Amino acid sequence: MSVRSTICQRTTPGDPQRLSLRDVIGRRRRVLTIKRLRCIETEDLVGRDEARLEVWADGQFDGALRMRLKNGQHKNLGAVHEFNDSVRVLLFDEDVSEPSDILRHDADDTLGSHGFAALGSQTRHFTRDGAHYELSIEVTEG
Repeated sequence: MSVRSTICQRTTPGDPQRLSLRDVIGRRRRVLTIKRLRCIETEDLVGRDEARLEVWADGQFDGALRMRLKNGQHKNLGAVHEFNDSVRVLLFDEDVSEPSDILRHDADDTLGSHGFAALGSQTRHFTRDGAHYELSIEVTEG
């Protein structure tokens, strides 16, 4: 008769194979902290971009941040998102000039996307369609 426990697993009678604590409790979750988004160059020719940062944790939508930025401006965000394996951040320009306007999406609204899994502080650039944004993040174990 083979006996299983959360600490040992017998592969053959009398031959226990030890499991690590990570095998028992699973991998620790990771935490993405979005520190800052800086606009170096807007996608719009005049005025501010209506920037939307979307966060997708492990393939599931996990929220969006919206802000209006013009050249040289930045927003300190401090947004925190948990994930297991990977997280993807996408940046869009929504092309909204007034709150009453209808969102006008065209093929140029996606300014880029970046995936994160590695631990540490990181900086990524979004440079599609003439825009240039710099995103500062940090990934830690939770």
